[in-house]
Order: sequence, then structure tokens, then C-alpha cells
Amino acid sequence: MTAEMYTSVILLAILAITTNIASADDCSTCKKLIRNFIQGLENTAGGSFSGGNTLWEEKKLINYAVSETRFHSIIDGVCGKSHFQCQKLLHEVEPTLDEWWTKVFRVNPNKAQTMEHDICVDRMRLCCPVNSYGEECLPCLPCSLFGGDCNGNGTRSGNGSCVCKPGYSGITCDTCNNQTHFLSNSSDGIVVCEMCHSSCEGGCHGPGASRCKACAKGWFSKPNDDGSFECVDVDECEKSPCKSNQYCENTEGSYKCSPCSIECDGCTGPTNANCLKCSQGFILSGGRCEDINECDSKTPPCTHSGEICVNKKGGFHCDCRAGWDKVHGVCTPKDAAGDSLNDLSVAFEPNRRSEL
Repeated sequence: MTAEMYTSVILLAILAITTNIASADDCSTCKKLIRNFIQGLENTAGGSFSGGNTLWEEKKLINYAVSETRFHSIIDGVCGKSHFQCQKLLHEVEPTLDEWWTKVFRVNPNKAQTMEHDICVDRMRLCCPVNSYGEECLPCLPCSLFGGDCNGNGTRSGNGSCVCKPGYSGITCDTCNNQTHFLSNSSDGIVVCEMCHSSCEGGCHGPGASRCKACAKGWFSKPNDDGSFECVDVDECEKSPCKSNQYCENTEGSYKCSPCSIECDGCTGPTNANCLKCSQGFILSGGRCEDINECDSKTPPCTHSGEICVNKKGGFHCDCRAGWDKVHGVCTPKDAAGDSLNDLSVAFEPNRRSEL
């Protein structure tokens, strides 16, 4: 056998082994399936008898509680119709469930309390106990005591390494990231890291804007009497950075430009009470820019026959009153408008082809 052939055989062997290792999704699906099975146990606990013979009903109910009829009734509802992954797993796990029902549940119905562990961990080997991982359920590093999670925790997958949460670092996530967080508590061997104030750059020594190592962009350093300093927000709005007809809103470490209200020609805030002056079509009234109703003016703006004035914000438009339609830009009584349209349709009617 050549070296290349030997390598290929080894790779195929590894592939064959790894494809049989249960994924985290298999474990999750198994747990959901068992939870639904237990819910089915609860839903079918009372049976469905409605006769008058109480002794007969009690006997039938006892028999039904551990019957194949009840088992299949529960099985039919554990996945639903469209959950492909659950249906696929159910096909594999159903013989195991049947055996568990016959040899475990019938003997001791209280075993339903440990069904998830019994099926998913021990029998199907799709999951591991909490704080263990991998095909052999090896113990996880103590990540969860600090700021991390074990890779593959509770499943037959993963490598057991610690996946640190934001702000934590180290092999077991027991150290704070000194660029973004600080150690706020380490009692009883538990490490708690808290995020630095938003004004800090490059880390901090504790909470608040006065414990920063340096100030972030949008903040400036203000000296204190004791020789320390505090990071204070820069008010960028003092330099009027926004465009015409926008107002500036200072935010922590930055600023935001927003459009003025339609009533305003320049403004200092979001409402018609913050206008520097009023836009055309508006007038200052009671400290606010209010719409001018041009339709109420002494000289009505819509003077043609059949017209009516319709006010709108900052202006108006002329429309036709009821019973009138606009034809070629002129309000015309509906009957006359119909005649005009008929005349037009006749005038512009295309020539018909001669019939053969």
C-alpha cells in the first residue's frame, strides 16, 4: 500500500468515526422530543371515559395508563407535522422509547422524572450531563464559575474549552479584559468583571468617568484638585455642526443632527415651538409657528366658477366643489363635463377598418 493510499484510508476511517458523533443539534432535538413526550403524559393522564360504572372505569384507567394505546397517542404528537429533524430522530429513537415504556415506565411511572437523562444521555448517547462534553462526556473546565461557557457543555460535541463572555479572558475566563472591563468582585473564588464607563479608552481602574486610564473620543480630561482627572462629554453642538434647517442634539461622546419641523425655517429643537422663524405659510402665534389658513383670508384665493379652497399645512390648493369635475384644468358641471368628454371621444375616435 502506498503512502497516499494509506493516508486516504486513515482519513476515511476518521470521517466514519466523526460522522457517528452526535451533534449539539441532535442533543437539543432529543431534549425537546422528551419534553414533548412528558407533556403528552400529562395531557393523557386522565384518560377519556364517561360511563356510569365507576369500578370498571377505574380498572380501565389503570390499564390505559401503561397501555400501548396511550404510548402511541403520545408518540403521534411529540414532533408535529413539519419538524423534519424531530421526525428523523423519532424514527431512530422510537424503539428505545418503546423499550423504556415497557420495561421502565410500566414498572415505575415516577421514572418519567429522569426520562430525559435516561434516553438522551444513557441510552441514545446524544447528550452528556451538565458540565461535561464530547463523545465520552469528559468534565468541562470550570468556565461557568467565572465568565465563560464550556464548548459543547451537555452535548456529545465540542472540545471542552472555555468560550469567554465579553470582558473576560484566560483559559478558564477568570481574568478581566483590562482594555474594556475592571474587576468588581472576586470573593469566594468567583470573578465578576464590569464594563468601564463609556468615556474611557484603554481600560479603567473602576466604575465611573473618574476612573478611566484615558478619555475616549468625544470626551475631554478635566483635572480634579487631588491630581486625578475626570472624563467630561464634549458638547459638539456648540460649534453648530448641523446643516441648514437641522437642529443639533448632544449625545454621550458624540452628537446627532435631526430635521426641523415643517413649520420652522431654522430651529433649536424638534417642535414648532423651537423655530428660529416661521416657514412660508406659517405665522407665529402663542410662541409657536402655526399654519395660516389661506382659505379664511378676506380675499379668497380660489375665484373661478365651481372652485373651492382646501387648506393644507403651509399652503392651499383649489379643488372642484361637489357636482363639478375638472376638465382641462377648469371646473365644469358634471353634465357639461360628460358632454365635453363625449365630444372629445368622438373627435379623437380612431378610424375603424372596413368590414370584409
